[in-house]
Amino acid sequence: EPIKPPAGVDTQRLAGVIFAEADAKPEGDDERHAIGWAFINSVVHVNQLCSGKICPKLTSAQRKFICSRDTTDLGGTILASIKAGSVAYGKARWNLVMKADAMRPEAELKKLNPLEREALRRAIRAAVSVRKGENRHPGLRFNKSPSHPPGSRWEKAEQIGPHTFWKFKPGLECGEWK
Repeated sequence: EPIKPPAGVDTQRLAGVIFAEADAKPEGDDERHAIGWAFINSVVHVNQLCSGKICPKLTSAQRKFICSRDTTDLGGTILASIKAGSVAYGKARWNLVMKADAMRPEAELKKLNPLEREALRRAIRAAVSVRKGENRHPGLRFNKSPSHPPGSRWEKAEQIGPHTFWKFKPGLECGEWK
């Protein structure tokens, strides 16, 4: 059965990063959803922070500083977030299904081996689900080290398979202002 790339380049990018980062095991999609949500949550945080929708007590100088830092660290778009937060971006597994930053055409995807095709189908389903707001997860970043958060502002949100997902410690989503 052919694999049709999802509509919308951001959904394709999410599917690509989910495919590249997730364990290829056939059972369970929790990890796939959590990976997708990490990038969505990062973009939402940056856009809400920079627009002033969250952290109303920040001075304009503080907001400018933390907005710049979080935009660099987390990304203000899906692509920027993937580039900042995925160790698989641009590497071999990403390149199996992505050409630069868009999904490869159907004719190329059908050449994947059966296990990879199934992993990609599941990644696409997870990406579409996340874009619809389904199967929410709280993390903004993830790695494969349960004892090494991405920085001092982070705490463990959940552990799924080999990945630890991280969220801001309460009150530190606005930075570390004393």
